[in-house]
Amino acid sequence: MILGELLSEAAKEDAIRRRFMTHVVATPTSCWIWKKTHRRDGQFYLTKDELRDTRGFAEGKCVSARRLIYLLTYREIPNGKKVKTTCGVIGCVNPAHLEVVE
Repeated sequence: MILGELLSEAAKEDAIRRRFMTHVVATPTSCWIWKKTHRRDGQFYLTKDELRDTRGFAEGKCVSARRLIYLLTYREIPNGKKVKTTCGVIGCVNPAHLEVVE
């Protein structure tokens, strides 16, 4: 990948992260609480329209808020793995409070 493409990817990720953070409220306990609605199963999602130009993340479908912020922060989630909180707060999306599990 050439430098221009790397910079373009970094700028896109920064824009996604900024949009993501508009849906988060930080708490004194350092949790980042997801403000948007969630599905019955407790998962928090963003649609492609909410993320706009996000090829590689949404591809025309919803993406889990936890998976998205984990990918933006740590770069990788092994196939078949899930992302869950370590703090026990259902609405938390702070990457420092997330872990990959079976």
